[in-house]
Amino acid sequence: MDFVVPPKCPICKNIYTTERKPYILQPCCHGLCKDCIKALRDHEGDNCKCPQCRETIIEEKPNFELIELLPDLTVAPFYTDKLLELTDIIGAVVTIGAEVEMFSKIIVDRIVYKSQIKEVPHSKRNWTEGDKKVLKRLVLDIKGIILVSDIEFTNIVKWIEVLSFPEHIETYLVSKTVQMFEKKNFLKLREAIWLMEILPITV
Repeated sequence: MDFVVPPKCPICKNIYTTERKPYILQPCCHGLCKDCIKALRDHEGDNCKCPQCRETIIEEKPNFELIELLPDLTVAPFYTDKLLELTDIIGAVVTIGAEVEMFSKIIVDRIVYKSQIKEVPHSKRNWTEGDKKVLKRLVLDIKGIILVSDIEFTNIVKWIEVLSFPEHIETYLVSKTVQMFEKKNFLKLREAIWLMEILPITV
């Protein structure tokens, strides 16, 4: 599926969507999303100023030309939408294929938690509860992929490599992936893969 990466509201930093419509301020012609305009009007009343240039806003109107170009993200899965929000290549057409869509949750988590992931100590004994929480989230992302698809082990490992985790985190995630594939194969022979969904994940 192809998406055009829309611009972001300069105030809330959220991408413009068909729900979060872009507006043009008059007379300065800067833009904001509808929600930020409303919050500005609620806070400052009729004498509000453009947050970018401080010129008094006489009126605001929907940016119809930009609205026509916005992708309909209501058809996009949640994490595909999040991927687009994290993308800064505004105006580019990006293709999100089935496999990227399948991995979009772990891609988003890798980007969102990059500073926490970078700080995870090499030794498991030194992991904090916060470290364990982030790592568990990543393992659950991989578990979800394994459960809903017939993707091969080598593809998951390649994705883990592509996501550029620190070496010790990459090693940890690959070992967890091996364990989950072994469990899946064991349970598949017994027609009990569904148990993987309810069994807890340990970090």
